[in-house]
Amino acid sequence: MAGIEFDGPNNKIELNTGAAAADQHILFNGNAKDFYVALDDSADKLVIGEGSTVGTNSILTITDDSLTIGDASAVDTKIVFDGNAQDFYVGLDDSADDLIIGLGSTVGTTPAITINEDLQTTIANYKNPQPPFRNLIINGDMEIWQRSTSAVTTTGDYVTVDRWKISEDTDGTMSTEQSALSVADQATTGCNFALLAKCTGTDGTIGSGQSSELIHHIEAQLLPPDLGYGTSSAKKLTLSFWVYAYAAGTYCISLKKDDAAGSLTAYSYTKEYTIDASNTWEYKTITISPTAGSTSLITSAAGGITRDNGVGLRLNFALAMGSNYHQSDDTWMTNTALSTSNQANFLSSTSNTFYLTGVQLEVGDAATALEQIPHDVQLQRCQRYYQQIPHTASSSWQAYPLWGVNANVMSTRLQLPVVMRSNPTGAFVGTRNTDFKAYYDGGYQTLTGEAATDTTDDAVRFDMSSSSAFAANVAGGLYINTTSGRVTLNAEF
Repeated sequence: MAGIEFDGPNNKIELNTGAAAADQHILFNGNAKDFYVALDDSADKLVIGEGSTVGTNSILTITDDSLTIGDASAVDTKIVFDGNAQDFYVGLDDSADDLIIGLGSTVGTTPAITINEDLQTTIANYKNPQPPFRNLIINGDMEIWQRSTSAVTTTGDYVTVDRWKISEDTDGTMSTEQSALSVADQATTGCNFALLAKCTGTDGTIGSGQSSELIHHIEAQLLPPDLGYGTSSAKKLTLSFWVYAYAAGTYCISLKKDDAAGSLTAYSYTKEYTIDASNTWEYKTITISPTAGSTSLITSAAGGITRDNGVGLRLNFALAMGSNYHQSDDTWMTNTALSTSNQANFLSSTSNTFYLTGVQLEVGDAATALEQIPHDVQLQRCQRYYQQIPHTASSSWQAYPLWGVNANVMSTRLQLPVVMRSNPTGAFVGTRNTDFKAYYDGGYQTLTGEAATDTTDDAVRFDMSSSSAFAANVAGGLYINTTSGRVTLNAEF
């Protein structure tokens, strides 16, 4: 017969001494709530629960090989560690289907580690490991300036900061230069430098076919393989950047899917953003959906991108834009659109300045902290598109051996430090016989011509010409001996 036995010699209390097939429990009969510790005999489980009936409102269940918290009810369950100064919990947020370790005693508050139903883990106050080179923008922190850090006026070329093309074809003028940020601005933006654009000549009315913009081309084969453009699995992209401008107002970015080879089609997307205050650093984020505007252009086969060394995507920051380049906000279209009709006119006043830095474009629907690329790595990435010999201008002589081809030409071939995107266009910069010279037979010889030619993606040949000043199969030297002399190699888009 079932009962309770107090076994003093063996130091135990035994319930159900008759081993009958029945639940056994100890009931704690509270004023407002009851609790029990019980054996659910039919299920062979030890249960701690709320109430007085074994098996109902289970809090903790123990079987021969597992411990279960909760009873599949739609409620949060947790273990609380009740500390003297701080409490911590491990809990199930049942409504979100998240397992959380956090601070406090209420599930969901101050989470430290969260694991969701897809086994994705979020760690608070920690730089979660991110894929390397997730930023599709090369030199988005404006760190590398091989060509010039000083103000340069242009109508459309790469003239100052690496990888950023300056386009200006209005009736006004604009210069760009490096802005070395103050310690305070570095702390705000996380960058040492910014690209500074200045209006140096006004155009109060932008013509329909005129534009002014900052452009960054992204090489197609450097896009992530799982971007998915051209399929129904196309992913979102998120753009983030820091901007500081004299004129507050509405500005626009645009993203062009440039590849239109074969059966592919070029598509453009435009999005407005607002500069809220004059001369204030502002952080902007824009998420670009492949189906923005309820379109299916990017998710169709024609929205694909061929993985080659051509342009995959083109990011534009509009400064002034004529009506030929206007389109609706936040949608993909088939025309070459660069802004909406609300775009501010940067060329309206010579007081206008526009600073840009910390530009990041990444796969996903949320902006992450700006990826920090080491300076030497960033330089090498930029040199895929542009490099110069010597890399650093100097008044000290830079010497390169030459070999006589015939009486009129001496040549040499140099291996490039970084493989370039394509066979580059080479050019000597500076004044012949002043900034660069040819040495042969004990003295400098008068040059009549020079060429950086026969380029491959990893090498260039120098040909130095004279009027019968050289000889075949005899050594000489090319000297670049001023800060104005250099050889440039350009494989930009």
